Amino acid sequence: MYSFINVPNFPNNHWSKGSAWEIVKCLAIVEVEDLREKVKQVQFISLSLYKVIVVENIYWVCIHLYNVENHLCEPHLLAVHKMVKSSNSKNPFKLVISSLKDIARMDDHAIAKKLMCVGADGIAMMQGHRNGLYVYL
Repeated sequence: MYSFINVPNFPNNHWSKGSAWEIVKCLAIVEVEDLREKVKQVQFISLSLYKVIVVENIYWVCIHLYNVENHLCEPHLLAVHKMVKSSNSKNPFKLVISSLKDIARMDDHAIAKKLMCVGADGIAMMQGHRNGLYVYL
């Protein structure tokens, strides 16, 4: 099976501590390539963002992209970013735009044309009517 999926650096004789991560890295590359192709083909995309706090009191934002075709949504994990300490929504805006450009390979025109919906948790940084992420998008 491992030779079939062509996992580089996979130990042939036994598992090592990093074996699972080698598989995950290869699967992530395939998922990103698949996501890029689907984003090219679909007419619309939508995003959802969630701010998460882990035990170490570190903030992360999870960005999910949904490709929308024929009234069906297919979810994809676009990115997970560590938040820098900032009281405004410029940081999440930059993370969203850079994720769409770098990971999904969308240019400004494609983002403006295809992005039809953005959902986020209820904090003002995301949904504030003056300085929220929605205003910047």
